[in-house]
Amino acid sequence: MSLLDKEGAQVTASKELKPAQASLENALMWNVENDETMGATVSLIQTLMRRDDEMQTVIDEKVKPAEDAIKELKAVFKEPQRLVKDAIVVLKEKAGEYWENADDRRTEDQRKLAIQSEKRKKQLIKRAEQARNKGDYEKAANLEGEAVGLLAPIVPDVFKPDGFSVRTAWEGIVVDKLTIIRQVADGLLDPSILTVDKKALNALASSNRGTTNVDGITFRKKRTTVVRRAGGD
Repeated sequence: MSLLDKEGAQVTASKELKPAQASLENALMWNVENDETMGATVSLIQTLMRRDDEMQTVIDEKVKPAEDAIKELKAVFKEPQRLVKDAIVVLKEKAGEYWENADDRRTEDQRKLAIQSEKRKKQLIKRAEQARNKGDYEKAANLEGEAVGLLAPIVPDVFKPDGFSVRTAWEGIVVDKLTIIRQVADGLLDPSILTVDKKALNALASSNRGTTNVDGITFRKKRTTVVRRAGGD
């Protein structure tokens, strides 16, 4: 038997659907025009909140047994899972470090071979010029052809087992915020590189309350309406 009484929940929810739709339609047409309707509005909100609590109670009654079972199962496997995940992290780091070091060595080896190839090419061209100056045009042509066709050997790619891949990304770390601000002001950096401390900005707005102007900042009042449940809950 399922931990969730799905059919029973569907029956209960279907009974609540039409009244809920009617509540929304009523709310959309509702007008708050005077103190009387203001009081009626708050009473209506509190009534809807009670209905919402009642539906949540039904949900909790249906779901709690399953949630408790899931929590118990997760608790049983929590420590073994943590250890396995930690082991995966350690091994990934080691494999990634090995591959990165090997790839760096490959890049350096390829660079050295390219330098050697370029050096060899210049030597062949110089010898070709010398041969041409001596009138040995056939030898000069052969040396020039060898120089043109000379390519640096390709170092094989670093071994990657099936299922293994490496993605690299660069990240910026701020070490001197004032210097960054100056560079933005001088047009050397895009303004988007600056991030705003939202908490500090809201604190400024709360203390200012729009009474004074601050260059680059607009103060806006944000309203949050709170209605307590009937009985002060």
